[in-house]
Amino acid sequence: MAASLYLSPRMADALLWLGRYQQRLETLGKETLVQFDIVIDRDLHAGRKLFEKLGVGLSYTCATDFLKNACYGEHDASLYWISAQARENAITARDLLSDRLFGSVNGVHAALKHHQADNNLDAYELEQLLDEIEYFWGRLSTRLVKSRAAQFILLGQRIEMIDLKLRLYGEVDTLLEDAKQLNLLGSQLSDDWQVFQPLNYSLAQNMQTLAGVSAQVIRYANH
Repeated sequence: MAASLYLSPRMADALLWLGRYQQRLETLGKETLVQFDIVIDRDLHAGRKLFEKLGVGLSYTCATDFLKNACYGEHDASLYWISAQARENAITARDLLSDRLFGSVNGVHAALKHHQADNNLDAYELEQLLDEIEYFWGRLSTRLVKSRAAQFILLGQRIEMIDLKLRLYGEVDTLLEDAKQLNLLGSQLSDDWQVFQPLNYSLAQNMQTLAGVSAQVIRYANH
């Protein structure tokens, strides 16, 4: 029997998107730090090139300005906006999260909000916040009240990893292990899971296939 039957669609969706936003925050945060160093030393436009792959036109004048706009710019790829979405989904799924897990998500958002107010977030402090997200993943398997909730979060994490690798790097060959883990989780959550297999099609075709993945397990939860 598929584990998704035990969770309402609303809870399953919140958990899945919590996983997605946590992974998005971690990946984009790390990429932002990499590009920050490149903007300083080699290529002023490196940060723009990164965010263009996400459909965002980022304007900045120097490395510090790039970091500020990556974190707090008025666009849906800003780290602050992503952290807010993770927090909202954590609030929805609050009853299924331990205090430590919820506190981890809330703490990262609170820290980003604090530094937005004082305009004083630097690369070192951002790196520390990203370490907290790594702790979140480490605590996940033991800190959740119900393991099936962890499966939905991990499914969201894996979907987001594939999504971002496609957008940022476009190399299908690097997705095989991610797809394997995605299919393992999906088959545990839905008896009707259809295997996701990344192929050397266009980015749009792979993204379209990936877009239907979450609907399989959330729709199954409605049955």
